[in-house]
Amino acid sequence: MFSPQIHLLEVLPTIRQLLQTYQQPQEWLAGVEQQTRHFLVRVPFVGAFSSGKSSLLNALMGESLLSTNVDPQTSIPAELAYGKPESFTLCFPDNTVRPLARSQVLELQAGQAPAGAWLDLHVECDTLARLPHLKLVDMPGWDSGNGQHGRAIDDYVERSLAYCIVVSAEEGGLHASIRAALAELQLHDMPVIAVISKADKKSPDDVQEVARQVAREIEGISGRAPLRVVTVSARTHMVRELDDALQELEALAEPLFLHSVTRPFVARLRPLVQYLDVLLNREDLDREKIVLEKMRVAEEIKLFETRLGQETAQLDASLPAVLEAILLHVRNRLHEQLEAWTVAALAGRDVSVQIDQAIRLGMTSGIQAEFDVVMRRYFDRVGDFTPAVLDIDLRIPGGASVAKDSDAGIDRAMIHMVADQAIDLLASRFPVAKVLKPLLLGLIDILQRIFANRGKAEVAQAQRHEEIRMHLLNQVFPQIQQAARTALQTTLQAHVQQAKAGIVAAAEQQLAQRQAALAKLDADLAQGDTAFQQKRRQYEIDRHAVQSIIDACEQP
Repeated sequence: MFSPQIHLLEVLPTIRQLLQTYQQPQEWLAGVEQQTRHFLVRVPFVGAFSSGKSSLLNALMGESLLSTNVDPQTSIPAELAYGKPESFTLCFPDNTVRPLARSQVLELQAGQAPAGAWLDLHVECDTLARLPHLKLVDMPGWDSGNGQHGRAIDDYVERSLAYCIVVSAEEGGLHASIRAALAELQLHDMPVIAVISKADKKSPDDVQEVARQVAREIEGISGRAPLRVVTVSARTHMVRELDDALQELEALAEPLFLHSVTRPFVARLRPLVQYLDVLLNREDLDREKIVLEKMRVAEEIKLFETRLGQETAQLDASLPAVLEAILLHVRNRLHEQLEAWTVAALAGRDVSVQIDQAIRLGMTSGIQAEFDVVMRRYFDRVGDFTPAVLDIDLRIPGGASVAKDSDAGIDRAMIHMVADQAIDLLASRFPVAKVLKPLLLGLIDILQRIFANRGKAEVAQAQRHEEIRMHLLNQVFPQIQQAARTALQTTLQAHVQQAKAGIVAAAEQQLAQRQAALAKLDADLAQGDTAFQQKRRQYEIDRHAVQSIIDACEQP
C-alpha cells in the first residue's frame, strides 16, 4: 500500500469515533475504507484484432490464462489484477457476479459471452504482484465490428490511468479504428503507451522503424508523444520493456489516490471542523445572539437558493443554443468523412463502425467545447454569491466520483469533468449501434442492388457512387442528427437539474449541521460558564485532532 493509504486506514477509527460523538453522518466512512483498501486503476490493452494483446498478457503472467483463439464477435473484456488466493469471476452490468473455475475462463472467452459482461481475474503471479494498484484489461479487437471501441471508451476512460496501444510489427502502423479511438482518447486527455508486438516477426531495424512510425502517428493525432514506446514478443517472452513501463505507471497511481480518495475525504472532514468551531464559540455569542444567528443563517440560505434557481433558469434558457452548437460538431464530423464512406461502401466495406466513431467524436468534442463552457460559467457565478457559511465544492456537483466495485474513479485535475459526466449520461441514452442499424439498412439495399447489377453497362460507376453518397447525405445523416438531438436535449437538461439538486442538497445539509451546532452551543451555555469551559477544552482537543489529520493528508 501507498503510505497515504496506510495513513488513511490508521485515522479512520479516530474520525469514526469523533463523528459518532458529535452525532455527524458517518456512513460515508465505509465507502472511504473500501476505496482505500482496494484502490485500483485500469490500464486497458487495445489494438486491432489479432494484434497479440492476449498472448502478450499471457507472457507477462507466465501462463496461458487468456484465450488467444477468440472470435471477435463473442470476446469480452478480461480485467487482470494480483490476488492471493486466486479468484475468477464473471461480472454483469446489473452488478451481479458468477464465480468461475479457472478452466471456465477460456471457455467464456472462446464461446458466446453475455452482453455487457466482463471477466474479473485475480491471479497470483510475480508481475501482477509488482503492480498492486493496477488492473490490466484485455480488450477485444477494436476493428471487430462488435461495438467494443465504444465500450472501451465509455466503460474505462474515467477509471484508467493510461491505455496501452498494441500494434503488431507486421502491421507497420496504426489501424484506422485505432486512429479514431486515439482521437477520442485525446479529448479525454488520456496518455498512452505504444506497444509494438510480434517483434520476432521482423528484423530489429524494421521493428524500430515501425516503432518510430507508430510514435509519429500517435503524436500527430493526440498532440503529444506516447509515454513510452516498447517492443515485445510474446512468442520469445521478450516483455521486459513492457514490464518496466507498467512499473512506471504503478508509480503514477499514488498521486491519483491522493486526488480521488484523500482529497474527497478531507472535504468531508471540513464540516466537522466548522461544527467544532461553532461549539468553541469563537464569536462569543450569548443565547440571545444564537437565536439571531440561526435566523440570519436560515435567511442567507433561503436567498442563496432563490438566486440559485434564477441562475439555473438562465442556464436552462441557454441550452437550445448549446444543443445546436453540439449538433454542429456532429454534423461536421459526418460530412468530413462523407466521400471516404461513400468510396468504402461502394467497395462493399461496412462503414457502420466508422460512422459510430464519428458520432462519438462529434458528441464528445461538442459537449466539451460547448456544454463544458456554460456549466463552468454557471458554477463560477454560483460561487460568487455562495454565502460564507457554506463550503460547497462547486467543481464536483453531487460529490466525488467513485467507480464501480469500489475502485477509485479518476478525475483528471477537473479537466472537462462536467462534460465527461454528461457524456456518460448520453452514452446510456443514445446507443449508437441501435440507431445506426436501421438507418444503414437502406444503404445495404442500395449496395445489394448495385452489386447485383455490377456487370450491367447501364449502371455506371459515377451513378453508383452518387446514389450511395446521396443516401448517406439525405437519409442517414439527418436521421442521426435527429436521434442525437432528442438524446442530447434530455441529457443536458437532466445534468443541469442534477447539478442544481446537488448544490441544494449540500447547502441544506450544511445549514442543518450549523443549526444543530448552534442549538448544541445554546444548550452548553445554559449549563453555566464552568461547565461550558470544561466542554470547550474537549472541543479544542477534538478540533486539533481533526485538523491534524487534515494537515497530514494535505502534505505534499
